[in-house]
Amino acid sequence: MRYVVAIARSAQAQFEKLDVRWRSSLKKAMRKHLETAPMRQSKSRIKRLRGLRQPQYRLRVDEMRVYYDVNDEEERVEVLGFVLMITTIQVLTDVGEDDHEPWDPTKSLIVYGPYAYVRNPLALASLIILIGEVCLTGSHGVAIFAAIFFLAAHVCIVSFEEPMLVRRFGSEYRDYADHVHRWFPRRRAWRPLRRLN
Repeated sequence: MRYVVAIARSAQAQFEKLDVRWRSSLKKAMRKHLETAPMRQSKSRIKRLRGLRQPQYRLRVDEMRVYYDVNDEEERVEVLGFVLMITTIQVLTDVGEDDHEPWDPTKSLIVYGPYAYVRNPLALASLIILIGEVCLTGSHGVAIFAAIFFLAAHVCIVSFEEPMLVRRFGSEYRDYADHVHRWFPRRRAWRPLRRLN
């Protein structure tokens, strides 16, 4: 049986903003997994989300997560959305770092998009996904992993990343860190003051 895969209107605009490589990777994965066996669960690819009416499933594609519902009677899959990490990676692409991987250092200090709300949006998005999986599955193992992930990320950020950013960007980074929290998002986006020359 072959399923028709449709992207919901609310997710389509987000999908179209993605870099061509990300769209290609997502399309390939959705064709491979969602057209033929969207309900076939695996440890690392497809997971049934328990305790929710919507979304029913999650497909993992590299650092991205695709959330979707399946209507078995109509042989239809409706993609409802993609995870926040896509937005963060898109910001890096917008500033000319389209070859950027999450672990690579940036060429300039990025202080807009999700970075205008929180200093570590990729790590925070990963943590939120883990917490969501704990809530949905009730797994003690995933809860322990989430705690270890948070502690490891916090230690790495405080001990290595932030001192490196202070060395590379100096007062520009210190000003940013004074206004944007490491883990708790701001209500409004922070904008650096422009200095007159």
